[in-house]
Amino acid sequence: MNWQLITAAERTAFEDNGWLAITDAVDPARVDALVGAIDQCSPTRRENQNVADVLWRHDAFLELIDNPKVLPKVADLLGSPNIWVNHSHYNVNYPDATTSPPRYYWHRDGGGIHTDIGDVVRPAFAIKIGFYLTPVVTTAHGPTYIIPHSHQSRAPLPPPAAPPDEVEAVPILIPAGTAVLYDGRLTHSGKSINSSSSVRKAIFIQYAFRWRGTGSAIRSGGSCSASPPRCRTSAASRRGEAVSIIPVQTTCRSARRW
Repeated sequence: MNWQLITAAERTAFEDNGWLAITDAVDPARVDALVGAIDQCSPTRRENQNVADVLWRHDAFLELIDNPKVLPKVADLLGSPNIWVNHSHYNVNYPDATTSPPRYYWHRDGGGIHTDIGDVVRPAFAIKIGFYLTPVVTTAHGPTYIIPHSHQSRAPLPPPAAPPDEVEAVPILIPAGTAVLYDGRLTHSGKSINSSSSVRKAIFIQYAFRWRGTGSAIRSGGSCSASPPRCRTSAASRRGEAVSIIPVQTTCRSARRW
């Protein structure tokens, strides 16, 4: 694999802004495969979805964990290869013609750890990757909004319905195939209205230090033979490739180490 390490400019941008976009992180053929995998996992549902613990559901999802354009940068930014995937989910956001005031659900990734640490600037402990499978090139596409530099702030979270302009948030606008690295401390939206004519689809994978617990129900134990038919050991695992992560123990277990 052609591992792509973090550059000095990328590190500065991430540390200053709390996020970094890697364009063309997923090639068009793999984007199509991932969209198809989501459709296969939710074939009859036609409403907005936020499905957690997704790595076991399809090989295409599992293959994302050692993306050579993303994983080396995550390990460099966290400063350690002793990391794992402690949370994953995918979003499907259908066009929404509602006229009701939207709720953006401002939050930081990591849940209770922010409360436990208290009113201090928290250390970095996790990076979540958003793999965007459809274009999010205007605010009509339901983008993720971030509050710049909030990963370095002790400010409390805004109310869930606070509009982006009120909290000085900016949209992340990117083409399909882009991976966005989010510092876990960065305040960002959990939802925004998709008023376009297209369905927005994205997969999120969070890497954290090994001492961090899971961010979603993690399926463990069992073997691939006992899994749903579409769940199989990843191709990278079958090839025996070494990667710099110890993934979660999913139903399709892939314990791969450096």
